[in-house]
Amino acid sequence: MSNIAGKAYAMNVLTPIRPGILTWLTQLIFWISHSAPSQLAGLLGLKFIHFARWVVIRRQDWPHLSPDQPKPDADLQNDYMLFLSNFNGTWDQYIDAFADGIPTGLDFLWYTSTKYPHSI
Repeated sequence: MSNIAGKAYAMNVLTPIRPGILTWLTQLIFWISHSAPSQLAGLLGLKFIHFARWVVIRRQDWPHLSPDQPKPDADLQNDYMLFLSNFNGTWDQYIDAFADGIPTGLDFLWYTSTKYPHSI
């Protein structure tokens, strides 16, 4: 993927979190990150990342399209972390920016995700 004529790309990532204490811990991590923006200074200074947001969606709060929509056959087993981002540049630049801008931040923010492999 390359940036052509200043186009911005969107990326959305949905990762499962085991419910219970890990969901609470994830929300605490987000609160700490929001309360201490200096922890994300390396990322905030990058001009080609326009937007980045992490949100926890608890399994009981999973959105339904309408009130009369039937419940899924199988109940969800996990809560989820939704990551949304907009950037322009190449995919390699974007990944390198996260790795260089907040090297421990990736592990910190995705610490509670199920089967997270840890950053390199």
